[in-house]
Amino acid sequence: MKAHEVSPRELNGRDTIHRFKAQFKAASLECLALLEDGTIERVFCDYHEDYVVKLVDGENTHYRFVQVKTKTKQNHLYNILEIFGIKKKPKNSTHDLPNSFAGKLLLHVESFGKTCHSLVICTNINFDDDVEALVNDAKSGTTTSKYISTLICETKKHVQSLNGKADAEVLAFLAHLSLDPRKQILNEEDESFVSSAHNKIFKYSEINLNPKEVRQIIIQLLSLIENKSSYEIKGEISEATLNENASVCIDDLLDILTISRPAYHLL
Repeated sequence: MKAHEVSPRELNGRDTIHRFKAQFKAASLECLALLEDGTIERVFCDYHEDYVVKLVDGENTHYRFVQVKTKTKQNHLYNILEIFGIKKKPKNSTHDLPNSFAGKLLLHVESFGKTCHSLVICTNINFDDDVEALVNDAKSGTTTSKYISTLICETKKHVQSLNGKADAEVLAFLAHLSLDPRKQILNEEDESFVSSAHNKIFKYSEINLNPKEVRQIIIQLLSLIENKSSYEIKGEISEATLNENASVCIDDLLDILTISRPAYHLL
């Protein structure tokens, strides 16, 4: 007999949750937050950033930009070179904020202005003390870190609108940046993601789901995000087309969950 002639014992291993990228798992939990947070309107997938959360409060619209970074080596600490492109001993070389994680994120503040709510670097590991000190200085408006003056200088060069601005304005600009470390849900073999998603799915269900059924819904959600992330965007695109093809809204979730729209709105 040949492989295609014999029915496999099971196929679950070909469609496991672990195969999905970390950014899809992080985005899926943000999508499930649509069920409970009325200010979240939709989550854009792999557009501008790994994912972007659109927040609407009355007539005000804001965006939270999230960049997901993972490392297999759990004891690695992201340093100021990786996050800010700052070299502790530059010598003849120069700093490189534009090509750093934070440098790319900061341009969203420049582009989106007041509608930029925040910038988040989400990771499964930790940041070193120098990185945390720089972010804390920005949020507090202080200059206690020995590298903060370098970051302010490099930010003024990197962001055109900050050229010639006072240090306090640069710190306010940098204050948009937040760190979200130690997210175990991003680890490939960790079941904490399944547990987090399971609780929300089970809560918003009209029937008693068994674990296998819950996992199948999680896989459907991850597949939805993967599909929304793979839509090819060329040239100009309308808001309606972007919303339909590159984002997840509450109606998309309700199409997957085992709850009717009337029952959900009653909740």
